[in-house]
Amino acid sequence: MSNIKKKDTIPLGLKRTIWEKYSMYPCNPEITQCRTCENLVLIPEAIRQFYDTTYNIQSVSVNGKPKKISGVAEFGHIISEKNGGKATEENLLIQCKICNLIQTTNNILPNSLITDYEMLDVTDNQNVEMGQHSDVCEKILGNGTKCKNKPIFNRKFCHIHLTG
Repeated sequence: MSNIKKKDTIPLGLKRTIWEKYSMYPCNPEITQCRTCENLVLIPEAIRQFYDTTYNIQSVSVNGKPKKISGVAEFGHIISEKNGGKATEENLLIQCKICNLIQTTNNILPNSLITDYEMLDVTDNQNVEMGQHSDVCEKILGNGTKCKNKPIFNRKFCHIHLTG
């Protein structure tokens, strides 16, 4: 018999509440900033259906410099599940995959939270030529094969490998 505790499932309604709590860009509801670093992240697929948005993202810049989106947002636990943290509004926040993986089973310390969000530059996207077209994600996996997922509109990578 295994001693591994099953992770709590985060209900869809709670995911939506957490996204709305930390979504900082009203003109760009499909992205927000990780609460523990400066990475921008995309709205998770599970809750995208509730918003009038797609992954058809125009270029994003901060202070005149292009800003890369690091991938799809994850829901991080402030008090880790291993330390008794539950999937509640008070204990969940938005993180990028990198921060969530680095956190492992550690709690997130209050002084490590980002309090000043980067402000996105407002741009006229009327004449922006977007991204690149690809029929299949171009990520080469660890076993040397190519990912078979469909890429996000006007991108070379799928939602999993967007940082590729």
